[in-house]
Amino acid sequence: MSFAVVARFAKLIALIGFMLPWVLVSCGHQPAAHLSGIDLATGTAITGDVPTAGQASQGHPDLWIAASLLLVIVGLAAGLLLRGSRAAAAMAATSAAALALASIGVWRIASAYPAQGSDASAVVQAQAEYGFLLTCAGLIVCFGASVAWLSGAPDRSLSATGPTAG
Repeated sequence: MSFAVVARFAKLIALIGFMLPWVLVSCGHQPAAHLSGIDLATGTAITGDVPTAGQASQGHPDLWIAASLLLVIVGLAAGLLLRGSRAAAAMAATSAAALALASIGVWRIASAYPAQGSDASAVVQAQAEYGFLLTCAGLIVCFGASVAWLSGAPDRSLSATGPTAG
């Protein structure tokens, strides 16, 4: 499998990760809301002082995560439409930038829910979930494969003629 295929597939995995839960908001160690990357990018917000399940409404989009989603889409399109080193450079650049933007966005959300009060049952917390981790992993793999593709590193797969007799 070529580095180009690995990079494109990894970018697609990163895009799929946006549809999965990115952030879990909990209150008193009870899950209150799961928000996907798309929810965060489009502005789904939790209403009220203490969130409860089902209390999500349209709020302000997280611009860091929205920009990250946009870069993932642009990078995937560039990887499919461009050829050669231009495609590899576009995939690497958009992967690195999208990873940085997504990380900043999730960090800002997690820091927006600090521990409140001395009663541990009333603490509202936000933490990253598997969709965010899948997106990050896809972007890291895409970046690595794109750099290898850009550097012209030889693929370790078998050639079309098969292994050589030795």
